Amino acid sequence: MKSIVISEETHRKFIEEKMQERAKTADELLGKMIIERRKQRLHAASKMFREALDKKGITLAELLRRSRKIREEIADEWYPD
Repeated sequence: MKSIVISEETHRKFIEEKMQERAKTADELLGKMIIERRKQRLHAASKMFREALDKKGITLAELLRRSRKIREEIADEWYPD
């Protein structure tokens, strides 16, 4: 178990959030917050990837088709028969 020091204002906001989320413990709320932050980062990376594909003027299917040989070489190297 770990302890952290936070200001009274942050504690108040945290408890309000805990009540709104109906989390039973602070640990549960922090877990939910971590998951949401990871989702945000994944969404941002996905958006950047889609924008890069659009800028290049290719679809995901086209990218996968073009990269097939490279993926096969990597698979053969990593998982030889």
